[in-house]
Amino acid sequence: MTQPHTPKKPGKSLLPAIAGLAIVAGLIAGVYVLSSATSKPKAEASASLASGTAAAAAQSGYGRFATGALSRLQIIASPPAQPDLPLYGSDGAPTQLAAFRGKATLVNVWATWCAPCISEMPTLAALATEYRDRGLLVVPVSIDEANKASQARDVLKGLSGGALDFYIEPSKQLPVALLPKGGALGVPVTILYDSQGREIARLTGGADWASPQAHALIDAALAAS
Repeated sequence: MTQPHTPKKPGKSLLPAIAGLAIVAGLIAGVYVLSSATSKPKAEASASLASGTAAAAAQSGYGRFATGALSRLQIIASPPAQPDLPLYGSDGAPTQLAAFRGKATLVNVWATWCAPCISEMPTLAALATEYRDRGLLVVPVSIDEANKASQARDVLKGLSGGALDFYIEPSKQLPVALLPKGGALGVPVTILYDSQGREIARLTGGADWASPQAHALIDAALAAS
């Protein structure tokens, strides 16, 4: 997995407010490809809390899971709505992320050319197997080219031992549609949705989804659903 880029520290002569912003930027830069994001103003966070969205509730709860194997976990105050782009299964039939509502869903956007995607996929398969009868769906979505769908399907089968169903979004618009305001494009990106399709948390870059931290996050999400 590519090591996170750490911005240079500001000089001592900079104003404290600027130094504070630099520290925030350094923390955000720990993401694999998502190297920067915009801090949300307090007013926006307050509005999100008032709206009762899952992301707002997570601000005071799910953020505690951003440690260890999930140290790059992000809780976004105003996350983008779940995209309605068409996905295609192994049989070529179209579907959408909305079709998985009713259960907590962990959506993983990946590609065969993405090394961190390949590295973390077996841990996603292990998570799916562990929680299959406990109400969690793990949905990997490839953004490989349409003419490489068969190759991507075979790669997924090999990495997951057949534990994960194959989906592809060949237009490559899914990563863009998933971007929060001020975010930067990158894969893999894994987003946890509640049973109503509302974002709980996300992680950009590879992670160990079979770790105790991942289990703790999923357990909390299932308990709240």
